[in-house]
Amino acid sequence: MLKEIYKITRDYFKLLNPKDKYLHAFIIICLINILISLLIPYYASLIISSVTASAYNTAIKEVLLLCLVFVINKVLSFVTNILYAKYFKNTYVEVHKLLVNSVCEFDEEYTRKINGGKVLNSSNIDILNIAELPSIIFEMIIEFVKLIILYVIFFKNNIIIFFYSVFINTLYYITSKKCITKSRVCLKSQRKYADKMTSLLSQILRALKDIKSLGVAPKLNQKMNNYRKKWQESYYKKRKYLILRKTWIALIISIGKIILYFILIYLLKNDYIKLATFILMISYYEKTRESIDTIISFNISLIDESVSFYRVNDIIEHNNGDYLDGEYKTSNIEGVVEFKKVSFKYDDKFVLKNVSFKIEKNTITTFIGEYGVGKSTIFNLLLRLYKINEGKIFVDSVDIYEYSKDKYNSLISVVNQKTFVFNFSIKDNLSLIDSNKERQIEVCKRVGIHNYIMSLKNGYNTILKEDATNLSGGQKQLLSLARVLLLNPKIILFDEVTSSLDPKTSHKIFQLINELKENHTILVITHNKEIMKLSDNLILLEKGKITGIGNHDSLIDNKTYKNLVDNVN
Repeated sequence: MLKEIYKITRDYFKLLNPKDKYLHAFIIICLINILISLLIPYYASLIISSVTASAYNTAIKEVLLLCLVFVINKVLSFVTNILYAKYFKNTYVEVHKLLVNSVCEFDEEYTRKINGGKVLNSSNIDILNIAELPSIIFEMIIEFVKLIILYVIFFKNNIIIFFYSVFINTLYYITSKKCITKSRVCLKSQRKYADKMTSLLSQILRALKDIKSLGVAPKLNQKMNNYRKKWQESYYKKRKYLILRKTWIALIISIGKIILYFILIYLLKNDYIKLATFILMISYYEKTRESIDTIISFNISLIDESVSFYRVNDIIEHNNGDYLDGEYKTSNIEGVVEFKKVSFKYDDKFVLKNVSFKIEKNTITTFIGEYGVGKSTIFNLLLRLYKINEGKIFVDSVDIYEYSKDKYNSLISVVNQKTFVFNFSIKDNLSLIDSNKERQIEVCKRVGIHNYIMSLKNGYNTILKEDATNLSGGQKQLLSLARVLLLNPKIILFDEVTSSLDPKTSHKIFQLINELKENHTILVITHNKEIMKLSDNLILLEKGKITGIGNHDSLIDNKTYKNLVDNVN
């Protein structure tokens, strides 16, 4: 157990600041309160001894001292609880902040692997559990200290009682520990299936229309039932071991107390101990039982909370790209993009092979080719969502991994085909980038969505549903473009932004792209013929390789390009 306490304590304080003043005060006062709590049975035994000897005045003094000890004990308990409450609230906020920051830095590969339900549960229940960890750890240590003090008292009073108490408590602890270990395995399984249920429910909420139209609710519920059944099995097994510990194993201590009475009666009868010692030993034996039970209880809590801690810690400590910790922070960005012999593989399969090209500033470059040839991968690599396997990528002749995170995120951005809008007002969505109201209105006018916003009852204060389901696809796309313009990056990526838009909105975006190239480098993925003709350069990809570079006129004789043009709008 001590090894477990050391490990979780080390990992906990590696994640969080161990210098919190409230935590230090909590520990010190708890240690003082241990010694004070041990005086309670001591004075109780003295009172009984004094009364038995008819020393009533002495007994009254001892009663008053006992009263004082009670008051001090409760006052210190109140203070420690207040101190820990202050530490708890600070810790919850700090861990939640670390978790959210880590989630925002997830790379694409980890995002696909991690269970969404795990992240959602970790952001609430697990963080609450983590904030309780120091209290559990230090109160366990305190109980260990108390137990050692009690054993010292036993040893000084009678060696037989000392060895007997150690034997009974050790037997009780070992058998209890076996039950705890088995319940821990069941708890992990229980949490695993709880995550699966949360993840599936989250997906159901997002896909209600499809579920109703396809009539797949019964089959989804059947899948959920499989998770529920596994959760039930794990929960029942966990409870079975805990019930076993509370009943049959707890009987060890009860029988041990009966035997202790016989031992103490024998020692008292033969004048090996006095009546006060008899009373004190019974009381302290109860204290050892209480300490063992508390240690076991805290051990169970430590197991629960350590499961929560390592779930959250795995997310926070996940390597979200140490390769992004560059220090280059120039303010003079031209926007020249260059790939030099870049290769990238996913799941041991090459998606790009030895790709090289250079894009000059203030130009429009469009990547074309069939689906799955590596166009989106080029964008993902340029956005640093993955690290390349071979080659180099440069912006203004500087390796992209040498830029600091903040600087690089401000110089390049993307408008995706499927963009996400938060359940905030239109103004608050835009304020995530720039809170200047005049600037917001300016970019919304530029993209052509201002008049629509003003036609709404609450204008810019209109609350959007999650993912802006109360906007049309075109309006949502224009709002997404407005956000990017507020950011004003030097390099703007457009990923199939017109594929599902009406002709009017598409034409508006064509105009914007053409205007933006005056001060920006524009990279586009599209199957739209109008954008192809508009582009300064086209880069044709086939099976992860570049098979053609040039404008529309120079590539029209390329058989692959001609087939693409003939099959698009």
